[in-house]
Amino acid sequence: MIKKLQQKYIINKPLSQKELLSVYGENFNPLLANLLFVRGIKEKEDIEHFLDPKWDYIHDPFLFNDMQKAVKRIFKAIQENQNILIFSDYDTDGIPGGAILYNFFEKIGYQNFRNYIPDRNKDGYGLTEKQAQKIKQGTIFFKKDIKRVLKKHKDSKQFFKPDLVITVDCGITDVASAKLLKKAKIDLIITDHHIPQTLPDAFAIINPKVKTEKYPDKNLAGAGVAFKLVSACLQHLEKNNFKIGKKKFEPIPNGWEKWLLDLLSISTVCDMVPLIGENRVFVKYGQLVLAKTQRTGLGEIIAKARLHKNKITADDLGFAIGPRINAASRLENPFISFWALAGKKEVALENAKKLEKLNNSRKYQTAKIMKEVWKKLEKRNDQKVIVIGNKTWPLGILGLIAGKIADKKKLPVFVWSEADTETNGILKGSCRSGNDYSVFSLMSETEDQFLGFGGHKKAGGFSLLEENIHTLEQILEENIDKIEKLDPEKKVIDSTLTLDDINFQNYTEIEKLEPYGMANQRPLFLFKDIIIQNVKKFGKSQEHLELSFFDSRGFTKNAICFYFKDFFPQEVLENKIKEQEKINLVGSIENNKWNGNNFLRIKIEDIL
Repeated sequence: MIKKLQQKYIINKPLSQKELLSVYGENFNPLLANLLFVRGIKEKEDIEHFLDPKWDYIHDPFLFNDMQKAVKRIFKAIQENQNILIFSDYDTDGIPGGAILYNFFEKIGYQNFRNYIPDRNKDGYGLTEKQAQKIKQGTIFFKKDIKRVLKKHKDSKQFFKPDLVITVDCGITDVASAKLLKKAKIDLIITDHHIPQTLPDAFAIINPKVKTEKYPDKNLAGAGVAFKLVSACLQHLEKNNFKIGKKKFEPIPNGWEKWLLDLLSISTVCDMVPLIGENRVFVKYGQLVLAKTQRTGLGEIIAKARLHKNKITADDLGFAIGPRINAASRLENPFISFWALAGKKEVALENAKKLEKLNNSRKYQTAKIMKEVWKKLEKRNDQKVIVIGNKTWPLGILGLIAGKIADKKKLPVFVWSEADTETNGILKGSCRSGNDYSVFSLMSETEDQFLGFGGHKKAGGFSLLEENIHTLEQILEENIDKIEKLDPEKKVIDSTLTLDDINFQNYTEIEKLEPYGMANQRPLFLFKDIIIQNVKKFGKSQEHLELSFFDSRGFTKNAICFYFKDFFPQEVLENKIKEQEKINLVGSIENNKWNGNNFLRIKIEDIL
């Protein structure tokens, strides 16, 4: 059992009394000290910044190399009444990021701008050459492709030919598109946070991950970079007494940009950037703004998710609000999410209600497909790779399906569906690793089977001819032995606790680490050799699990796992989950609020 623990986890040893005193002093809570130490937070200034993030810790946006250039170009466009196009990604980073810029231009009273979000399934990710060509023609808002722009199209409300394009959460890899726009004399400002290879020839690039970039915080989300651009524009306005050239602007209250932090906090958590540095400040303050949000649509989303408005956690953002925003691009139109966040009262409310329906549809379709998946996989044994699909499955949820199968089966999984009704004979799909093999390396080894593919070690996407799908699984299984295994990723167990340690005094100290996210995961604890007293299965299909234990004083402590049958391997289901069984349990401590009462319980991560 210890061997299994060591294979899957890094178990941290507690600080000695001497280490505790030398690093944190005598008045520091030992449990909190250990949790901070594990996260590398040891210096006095770092401890203060982490436990009490202040707005003063935010960096000047003009530290970005191209920020001054970008701001001047935006105000030149405003002075000359030029057309501005905001081109943002379709996910929970790009959509709020686009809304942040929308709110800024709306606030200063500029009308000659429009937001565009590509279709996840038809257009794909980023500022593609096809999209750039349509921008050049002024037909980006036309539903059908137009090869030649006629005069009647120019008279259409859909016609919009920009002088300036600002990207959000995309653009840094779109070298050919940048070249096309430059040739068309359309200036391009790229705001992005992805890692570049060859830099596009853009008018300005604002991206903390550019090698020569001097901006100190490299971990911003795409919406975080857009927020920095807005902050710089506001500084520029204030510095010039809200007058640029001959154009006068209504004064904007100092600190108005903080009202945008409700959107930024959603992006920062959902895009899974490290919740340290500026991101920690953004989310901390964003939680305060969410409690007072003036956005009708977002308020409706929060209400439909049955969240406590005054205490929105990072988990709420990631697991309740984020999936609802993503549902629009997965199943229908990303603008539904955009207008739910950025629209006026009636428009925002209408779109927020649509989002709830789409999210319910996503959950229903995912559950329905998973039943079909498990039934098909019952007949398959001894596989190295799983390839599964159906032409009727929605493209937008294939990644969710692949992730669920990979988590359960611990194998690389490739899930496919029909690309669209207009491209007969072409399939598209998503893949997830599930174990110690890189799906990108596996696709590279099998590249002759694909029309195209991309991604990284743990996840990716692909397209292929329908005729190749019948042999794809066999070929992938043959090739998996040709690629090197990745070093197994081990999760960190922050500390070993007893059931007696589950109390509100300790919970209060643990919660000082909030908000949780990347680089600051919710603390995991190991509870060794505890005996199950009671096993309770509940839910419509008995799909959830509650285990009960006694602490040393005879008080009952509970542990819970939702959808446990999809979570644990068969060995655990058959041999470990039974009364009087002694187990090692890995989990986090959470506060279950029910009917005005608070109950601490363990959220189960693993049973060994």
